[in-house]
Order: sequence, then C-alpha cells, then structure tokens
Amino acid sequence: MSRNISISDDIYERLRREKGDRSFSEVIAERLDEGETLSDVTG
Repeated sequence: MSRNISISDDIYERLRREKGDRSFSEVIAERLDEGETLSDVTG
C-alpha cells in the first residue's frame, strides 16, 4: 500500500539527491531507523 504525503520543494530536492537508486520510502525508513523523527527528515 502506498500513501501520499506533502513535502516542500526544498525537502523534495534534498531527498531526491540523497536517494540515488533507492525509493523515497527506503530513504525515509533508513533515517527513521537511525533514530531521526519524521520532522527531522521532512523539515
């Protein structure tokens, strides 16, 4: 199942640069697993 979330353009660009060949979900999950909060990841 997928969900849509809204993020600002600058956060989108930061995630896009970081993700490489991974999905956005993988990048966000990795950051959350490292102890960051969603607000840390998405601004």
